[in-house]
Amino acid sequence: MPASDINQIFPRVTWIIGARTNTWDTSIADDRFIEDEIFHSIVETESELVRDLCEAMHAQRTPFLAWSANLANESILPAHIGQVEKVQIKQNSGGSFVLAEKAERDDIRQWRENYNLIFDPTAHDQNGSQIPSVFNITNETITFTGSIAQVYVCQYSPDYATPALQIDDKFDNALVAGTVPKLFKLGVPAALVSHYAGLYTQARQSIRQGLMQMPDISAMQEAA
Repeated sequence: MPASDINQIFPRVTWIIGARTNTWDTSIADDRFIEDEIFHSIVETESELVRDLCEAMHAQRTPFLAWSANLANESILPAHIGQVEKVQIKQNSGGSFVLAEKAERDDIRQWRENYNLIFDPTAHDQNGSQIPSVFNITNETITFTGSIAQVYVCQYSPDYATPALQIDDKFDNALVAGTVPKLFKLGVPAALVSHYAGLYTQARQSIRQGLMQMPDISAMQEAA
């Protein structure tokens, strides 16, 4: 599915808040409202929704999932949203990545040290070692056997500069509902803010429950 188009969300929001002169003219006619502020609020709403998707392990989080750069033992994990979903390890720098299993930190320390070669005559990060490829993550620090590790995590950087959206267009209605309340400080009536805040709360609850389809705005209004 394509990503949401901020240039389609913007006119929907401006129409709801009454900032335009008519249906066809998408320019702002109310000088209380600033285009940049509206665009910023749309991207801010996306940031909230992406966090919900990733923290809830929602199926639509996949556009934000990626393998990290190579990590050395005892590295701090890169910034990410939600949990680490998978870890892969190269036993040595010339090998291939394999999915790794969790283990206790103390076991990993002993396997890495391999004192007096008690576990294997070959070191944990060398070809032919029988020491398993395992990892442990504690306080956002990864320890592992082997040479290099990568983590599979959700990463997201909001694009305020372009501006642009990255979330699936399946969430267009949630973007609209979440943006309107953020414009209260610019003059959106309190009743309208309250109404759309309620719709937005419903949409976020749906995401946290793992639902795949967001109701359209009219359906959301009927349920409110």
